Amino acid sequence: MLRSRIAAAGLTVGALLAFGAAAPASAAPASEAVTAADAECEIVDASLTWGFKESFRAYIDGSIANGEWTTDGAVSYATPDFTWEPGAGSLDPEADTAELRFSGGIRFTGHGGILDTTFSDPIVRVEADGSAHVVIDVTGTTRDGEQITASGVDFLSGAAESTVDDGQWTLVIAAPILTEDGAEAFPDYPAGAEFDAMTITAGIDETCAEALVAAAEARELPTRVGLIAGGATAAAALAVLVVGLVRRRGAQA
Repeated sequence: MLRSRIAAAGLTVGALLAFGAAAPASAAPASEAVTAADAECEIVDASLTWGFKESFRAYIDGSIANGEWTTDGAVSYATPDFTWEPGAGSLDPEADTAELRFSGGIRFTGHGGILDTTFSDPIVRVEADGSAHVVIDVTGTTRDGEQITASGVDFLSGAAESTVDDGQWTLVIAAPILTEDGAEAFPDYPAGAEFDAMTITAGIDETCAEALVAAAEARELPTRVGLIAGGATAAAALAVLVVGLVRRRGAQA
């Protein structure tokens, strides 16, 4: 989930061959090369930026619904995004998971008051496999006048990617989609409908930043070791080939 700064990802085949030939057979074990955090990193000042769904905002703002949206609690709006702040939660560098909680809601109204739906108190959970889930409360009425009261709905899911830079942790869910539960609570759209990208930022201390990067590098180390081993094998094969060609040419001279 965390994109760490590892130069090995950019090695060329030639560099791998050279490195593989020069590298000692017994590399330092991963436990000596990197360490991970033993405890979670506490987050107290997270910010969630999300446009909800651009086409829905356009529908609400248009001549058909002739509606509006308002914010409540720790939520603000500046075109085209809603922002929840501050949020709180934790990151677990070693498990590669996170949970951030935010308070406040956005209320959409239209069709002369028939549509009146509020989405509030989002929770963003990130799993070790890099997937993210957005859990939210949905209350009010749909544009068909159907009453909805649903707490803790697993509303959206999508792939998450995080970065650490200059003491700031950033999480991006680029293309969250509506889940089956989400579509049941918000029947205006079918399951699988794509919503706007979501970005969470939070300041972290140096210890947490180092732990996040170290844990990410530890997870990627087996891949790098495989590249090095493969490079060494290729280098050895190339050396045998070169020696063979030299001997052949010598025999023909």
